[in-house]
Amino acid sequence: SGGVLPNREEAFEHFKREGGAEVNRVLNENKAALKEKKRQSRVLAGVINATKEEMDRVTAAVEAKKEARLAELQSEEEQEVIDEEEFALLKQVRGLKGRYRASFEELRSVKSEVEYCTRLVSQCRQRLVAEFEHFYAEQYGGADAKNGNAAGGGDMLLFDDQEKFESLQMQRLLEEHPDSCAFYNAKKYADRRYHAQLQHQGS
Repeated sequence: SGGVLPNREEAFEHFKREGGAEVNRVLNENKAALKEKKRQSRVLAGVINATKEEMDRVTAAVEAKKEARLAELQSEEEQEVIDEEEFALLKQVRGLKGRYRASFEELRSVKSEVEYCTRLVSQCRQRLVAEFEHFYAEQYGGADAKNGNAAGGGDMLLFDDQEKFESLQMQRLLEEHPDSCAFYNAKKYADRRYHAQLQHQGS
């Protein structure tokens, strides 16, 4: 319908509670999962760094003990015997190497999950924006035209400060490649949902 264009941010907040509630719920769940995976990644990176520092320290102690032991040998024929302290240090090095490898493998796995969650968040965001744009154009398209506002002109209102840069990149991508698969799928989903709502309202 025509008339005064509503505040875009308020319209979007209303849409997230109504027609876009399900997609918004999934988006928030994926964002929470992504945040947790990033936290795990930071923790593991800290463990790996600390373990590497400890490995370097203990290895240096082992080398110092070995050099001292070799210096005490009177001849090449004398048998090398490591004492309990050196044996304990060697055992500690093996344990640290095992911890380092395990933490490194876990970090690789978590980073893979971070990438996966990032894609899910991006897909959900695209879908939510596409549905909102469709809804907004259907409801206020005439007013948009009268006021000279582009349908997507307020996208920066849809995200918090941390997400605005990513949103700007996505908007540029969609403008340069409007026939991209992601955009097409999001719009197709929005169209299908909109027509399903019309049928439900008419029944």
